[in-house]
Amino acid sequence: IFGLAAIARPNILLVMPLFALWIFISISDKSSLFSRIKLPLILAAGVMIAVFPVTVRNAIVTGEFILISSQGGINFYLGNNKSADGLTMLMPEVDLDESVSWSQFEEVTKKAAERESFKKLTESQASAFWSKKAVGFIIENPTEFASLVWKKSVYLLSGFENSDNADIYYHRNKSHFFSILLWEKENVLYLPFGLLLPLTFVGIYASRKNFKKLIPLYLFLLGYIPTIVLFLVTARHRLPLVIVMIILAAAGVISIVESCKQKNIKQIIILSLFFIIPFLIFNRTYYNEGHGSEFQIHFNDGIRYEKLNDFEKAEQEYRLADQAYSYSPSLINNLAHAQFLLGKTSQSASNYQRALKLKPNYSAAYYNYGILMQGMKNDDSALSLFNNAVKFHNQDNAKPENLGMIYTSIAETYESKNQIDSASVNYHKAVKSSGNYWKTYTKAATFYAGYNQFDIADSLYVKARHLHNLTPTDLFNWGFSHVKRKNFKGGLKMLQQCLKGDSTIYQAYYVIAASYHENKYPADSVNKYLDLTLIYNPTYKPAIDLRERMRK
Repeated sequence: IFGLAAIARPNILLVMPLFALWIFISISDKSSLFSRIKLPLILAAGVMIAVFPVTVRNAIVTGEFILISSQGGINFYLGNNKSADGLTMLMPEVDLDESVSWSQFEEVTKKAAERESFKKLTESQASAFWSKKAVGFIIENPTEFASLVWKKSVYLLSGFENSDNADIYYHRNKSHFFSILLWEKENVLYLPFGLLLPLTFVGIYASRKNFKKLIPLYLFLLGYIPTIVLFLVTARHRLPLVIVMIILAAAGVISIVESCKQKNIKQIIILSLFFIIPFLIFNRTYYNEGHGSEFQIHFNDGIRYEKLNDFEKAEQEYRLADQAYSYSPSLINNLAHAQFLLGKTSQSASNYQRALKLKPNYSAAYYNYGILMQGMKNDDSALSLFNNAVKFHNQDNAKPENLGMIYTSIAETYESKNQIDSASVNYHKAVKSSGNYWKTYTKAATFYAGYNQFDIADSLYVKARHLHNLTPTDLFNWGFSHVKRKNFKGGLKMLQQCLKGDSTIYQAYYVIAASYHENKYPADSVNKYLDLTLIYNPTYKPAIDLRERMRK
């Protein structure tokens, strides 16, 4: 069970030595050394049975020995640096704002470590780098560190539930059951932790005669608490404590009930003090606690609705976030994008300008604004915006494929201006910088096939196919390129595969019909595909013209 728990919360492993030591000490001194170390070894083996598959997978993926996770070092540094506040992910080296998604976090912080150390780092080396920096901060700034530990200790004991990426008090309004389990911030009592903690103090006092039996519970509390305080203090990080605290709190409730039944006034007064004092101290907020982020709530909901393609609700949520805090370039960029997808071009353009005014080097906003200008056929403005997107592209914070996407858009704009050489140069740049983003390869391949550079096109389609299954549209474009160079066998095979994936691509039916006609197939075979073409598009002129030629 501890092994499984450690996979989800690796710092639980730091409690294991305390348990092993307790088991070793608790066994009679008269036992042999083997008998005394046998049970601690069994404990360690049991933990490793659960953890071992994760370690093996880590070795396969990274080639390194990483027990569970390589994020321990960066998490330690996030809790101990000059910018740290004990609650949120802050560090001076990287601006970990809402523009950096969780999926990018590890890569962004690893690149920051590589910049500072002037060399490529493995996962474990990056973790060691940040651990060393955290230790350096602690040694060089003992007063600042002590102040930070004090603040985090207060956060740990506070009844308020600190969330690092969402406000759970907001979400309680979405569930009647959850609203019973979690009380609003405005109440005198912060349920559940504000009640659980005072009862735990009562339980510890009431169970003092059973101290030896309860040592494992106390060892867990004493061993796990420092692993929170040395990192970040949030509701999810302190949640493992609750499991042990519930047991002690239950003992506290029973002792209160028994004392009342026995009318033991002295005991009632003592238990009441153990309850009331912590209750009054910890059912209030201190320092930076209690500041619910209305901005973050609506921003997250906007992202969620946008992923669901509900752009109207996404825009509504982004507007609410904007009202709560109107200085986030990432939010305004997202709002502008949602408005662009809703066809609100003037509002979208205005918000892209707002985002760029707040952050003049914001590559993503330049790119998105360029796409808007491109759609409005304002090619010169689009090119200017795309070039700025390239200029300010930050490969440390951006997804690997972003630069390739920008170059692709530049190439498409040059192609629409009939500047084919410039388009070709930028498609080449797109392919070179796109990494493993298959769509860049297929778009470039379609361009080169369109200008009869079939060898380049084929190589790009092959690369794309290795990275991802080609879409029916890609198969149509590749198949059509084969038909153009009279490779009918390969081309028709791809067109058939295209239609298996999407039977509504009527151009594929027409190309098959035209190929059959050129190769003097029977009229029935040609007409079969012409009929299918005209079923999906009755006004498709090439099909109508071919049918007329066949009749003559």
